[in-house]
Order: sequence, then structure tokens, then C-alpha cells
Amino acid sequence: REGRPVFQNNIPSTGKCKVPMPHRYLELTTQLVLKAQIADEKMKIVEQVIRNNCFDTHQLRELLGFIEFEIEKLKMAKLAYAHLTNPQHADHLLSVFRFSASRSDLSRFLAS
Repeated sequence: REGRPVFQNNIPSTGKCKVPMPHRYLELTTQLVLKAQIADEKMKIVEQVIRNNCFDTHQLRELLGFIEFEIEKLKMAKLAYAHLTNPQHADHLLSVFRFSASRSDLSRFLAS
């Protein structure tokens, strides 16, 4: 609206995510990220979507793919964990990371 992105919100009032965000939200996010030209802008868009929506691991993998910096990607993965509809498959997120240190850190986080 008025040249600014409008972020959807599908977190239920109970706070417990059971249904992932509609695919349309992911499509809109992709459009916003592709229009952003600075890595920081892209990360802010992804962060807003992560903070305001429920998603499955497949959707989260796509969102994390928009983030360039490994440390920021790891931070977003940890932040997003609480909004996963299928946290039992969170280990599928490990493939998004390039560095073994990041994968190890996320593995430790998931184990705790």
C-alpha cells in the first residue's frame, strides 16, 4: 500500500501454529524480495514474514534462501522454529547452510 509492503499475518490467537501460511503469501514475499536491491532490505522482508506467519519447513527453506549472509540465515532459522507447523522435520533446514559450523549450531539448537 502506498509504495510499502503489507505483511500478512496467519499466526492464530493461541500462538500455536498448526496450518502453514497460504502459498500466495510466499509468492508475494518472493515478489517483494526480488524488487529489493540491497541484502539488508531482503533480510528485513524475510524477517517480517517469519515473525508474522506460520509455515512448514519447505516454506521456511525458501524464505531462508533469500538471505545472503550465513549468520543472519542461522538467526532467522532459530527465530522461525517457534512458528513451524512441522518442527519434527526441522532437520531438513540443514541443507540451506553452506558451512558445517552453521549446520552444527542449528543441530545443537534443534536438539535442545
